[in-house]
Amino acid sequence: MVSGTLRRKMKGWGVNFESNMRRRKKELLIQTEQTDDKANNRDLTQDEWRQRYNMENELEEIYAAEEIYAAEEGGRNGC
Repeated sequence: MVSGTLRRKMKGWGVNFESNMRRRKKELLIQTEQTDDKANNRDLTQDEWRQRYNMENELEEIYAAEEIYAAEEGGRNGC
């Protein structure tokens, strides 16, 4: 019984984590696009470039996590 409860809680945690990651990815993509639009119209400050690179790095981490998650799900589903 304890393992069933734990499994349900872990599944719920996973769903929340995935949802938060999708939301953050969407925010980062919008912010990155806005920053790129600014860069097309004027020179960005050092701080703006630093923020842009940080957003890009965070997106890369999200993409890597998505790949790992997809590979794990494929393994569980026999793909």
